[in-house]
Amino acid sequence: AREACSTLGQYAEALEHLEGAVAAASAARDASREAEAHRLVAATHDFVGNFDLAVQSHQQALRLHEGLGDDRGRAKLMRTIGVCVSKAGGFEEAIGWYRRSLETARRAGDEESAMRSLVNIGIDMKNRGRFEESLALYEESLAIARAHGLDHFAASIQGNMGNTLALLGRLDEADRCLTHALEIHRTSGAPHALQNDLVGLGRVRLRQGRLDEAQALLEEGLAVAQDNRFRPDLGSAHEALAELHKTRGDAARALAHYEDFNAFTREILLLIVVVYLSGL
Repeated sequence: AREACSTLGQYAEALEHLEGAVAAASAARDASREAEAHRLVAATHDFVGNFDLAVQSHQQALRLHEGLGDDRGRAKLMRTIGVCVSKAGGFEEAIGWYRRSLETARRAGDEESAMRSLVNIGIDMKNRGRFEESLALYEESLAIARAHGLDHFAASIQGNMGNTLALLGRLDEADRCLTHALEIHRTSGAPHALQNDLVGLGRVRLRQGRLDEAQALLEEGLAVAQDNRFRPDLGSAHEALAELHKTRGDAARALAHYEDFNAFTREILLLIVVVYLSGL
């Protein structure tokens, strides 16, 4: 509870400074700076799970970019709004924002932005259990990444594909995708993607019965999350390690990891409750 309240205090302080930046940019009639300030306000709301307010701030930034005639900026903001709406549970509305982003990016000739929008649609499809549609979108975005030499993005897309293939039970294909993504992310300086690959591949190896390999991957994934303070990723790593030790028949170690997983889940839920109550 103390951590949640401390985070909430920092959140309020950050908003105060950023809203001052919005006012200053508006007074100076600097639309570009004002849009960026609104975007930072939105990111602050997003960080603590205040998604409705994040969407409102992003939409203010979007209106300013429309006035500037900045299609690339508009495409990025539409995609970001879609992410916030999706987090708030608005699946169909989020897909609409992603598709608007995709159309705007293509009109602006921004293939990288178009690729990102396709990935976002693919992620939401996967999260709703529409795995085959998700894979088709990942494959389309992967083709764009490869055509433009975007190796880091290609690796991230392959990581997403691997996790989706695993959900379909296509474990050998999932293993190949995640192994390739992991090789790239070990040298690319992208710890969040690296952690996702380690845990994803660890889960696949667990299901394949390759328990020693799975344990090594999952423990490395946990260490990466700890080193970089990725709170949700810590929870996913503990949950996977709990499953592994349960499979091994080590009840004590499985329970310890389940307790850590539950602690992170409670922490996130508590923060959401504190932020919600602060707005009443």
